Amino acid sequence: MIGRLFPYPLLAAAVFLLWILLSGVSAGQCLLAAAASLLVPQVMRPLGPASAEIRWGRAVPRLVGLVLLDILRSNHGPLVMEVNSS
Repeated sequence: MIGRLFPYPLLAAAVFLLWILLSGVSAGQCLLAAAASLLVPQVMRPLGPASAEIRWGRAVPRLVGLVLLDILRSNHGPLVMEVNSS
């Protein structure tokens, strides 16, 4: 229930606080700020990011292998170059 009412709670709080800071504190402005803080997250809901799907095929192990190989090369590369240059 709360998730449907406030899909983006930080956005709702930010809208409320900014409304109050920019317009001043009064009963009418607090009601308008509350209405805006309820409405704006509902309007932003369709614009939310789609959930990402990670496919664990060959790409992830290959990428991990390349990163590890790059780490080994970068850490041991200067040692090999110093030995060969002398």
